[in-house]
Amino acid sequence: KGNLEVLFYTLHAKLRSQSQPGFVPEDGKLIGDIVESWTLLEQAEHAREVALREEIMRLERLERMAEKFDKKAGMRANWLIENHKLVSQDNFGVGIAAVEAAKKKHEAIQTDIKAYESRVKTVVDMASTLENEKYWGIDRSKEDLDKILELWEVLLHALVGRRQRLDLVYAYTKALQDVNDLVEYLRDLKVQLQSTDYGRHLGDVDVLLQKQTLLESEYTATQPRIATALDVPENLLEMKGEEEVSLSNSCNTLRALVTQVDELLKGRREKLEASQHLHKFYEDVDNEDEWIGEKMKILSAAQLGTDLPTASSLLKHHELFEMEVNSHSDIVQQVCDLGRELIESDNFDSDNMQLRMQQLQEHYEKLVQLCKQRQSRLLEVVAFQTYLSDTDEILNWLSDMEKIVHTEDLGKDEATAQLLLKKHK
Repeated sequence: KGNLEVLFYTLHAKLRSQSQPGFVPEDGKLIGDIVESWTLLEQAEHAREVALREEIMRLERLERMAEKFDKKAGMRANWLIENHKLVSQDNFGVGIAAVEAAKKKHEAIQTDIKAYESRVKTVVDMASTLENEKYWGIDRSKEDLDKILELWEVLLHALVGRRQRLDLVYAYTKALQDVNDLVEYLRDLKVQLQSTDYGRHLGDVDVLLQKQTLLESEYTATQPRIATALDVPENLLEMKGEEEVSLSNSCNTLRALVTQVDELLKGRREKLEASQHLHKFYEDVDNEDEWIGEKMKILSAAQLGTDLPTASSLLKHHELFEMEVNSHSDIVQQVCDLGRELIESDNFDSDNMQLRMQQLQEHYEKLVQLCKQRQSRLLEVVAFQTYLSDTDEILNWLSDMEKIVHTEDLGKDEATAQLLLKKHK
């Protein structure tokens, strides 16, 4: 611009020195126009420079964002791949405790993945920004984003699948644990019910019957658990855990044990009740034998009396004694009836029971016979003592009469004689 002005004024000066008219530029090419155009050019140039600087800054910002996106995308992709490997592993362990621990661990993993969703969203937002800013490498960035989103969906799907498998394994393990606990309980119960101890005496049998009642009550209380344990979904029946044990086989074992325990409970109660009846029979026989023995001792040591009052008193006491003995006839009969019922039920000690019944009946019959013999002897003694008493009374009377007859008192006068005659008659 300065050169044009210099040339213009130099040309104008030379023309004037030669007395020629001055140079007049065409419209639009005047110095003012040029200055104005130059000013516009400078403004345009400045605006262009500003625009270029802003574009460069924008591009630098986009490059930095793209670098940050690439770094985050790589980190997210690696994290998603590693967690997918972790979620793909079904190492739930063996036993209900291990599976419960696996459930807690899965919940922690699920929480971490849920929290990571915001980081994935950050990458999505960055890619959206790059696309809106028309970043030159947006295609590559979109490919990375699509890969991350695909990995994210795969991870979520794997997480849901693992949760379903874990719930299934937990249900299987819980069902198997319940079945195994019941199997162990029934096996222990079976061992107790297979005991051959049916009591050595009546008190012992009563204790065993009380224990049997407790076992039956516990078993009855376990029935709802058994029903629940056997009512398992079909998809669990053929599953196998780490120990390759099928729930179906365990359920079959449980059903078999239930059948066996039912039979053993019934059989042992029947045997215990039979043992109770047997020992009750022997106790009743022993009690009656002991009572009969005591009564026989009383009969063998009893006196017959040396006079009529004593003999009569002994006879009355014996009648009461005999009534007591006769009253035991029904008791002896009841004991023998119980023994016959036990024999008819094929009791294992039938021969000995028959012998004890026979001995009891013989002892009782002997006691009855002794009672009759003593009664007979007492009656004889009473009759004899009565005879003696009557004889003594007659002899005393005869003695008195003899004294009266042999008296020499015939009266002093007629009145006295009449009185003695009347008394004599």
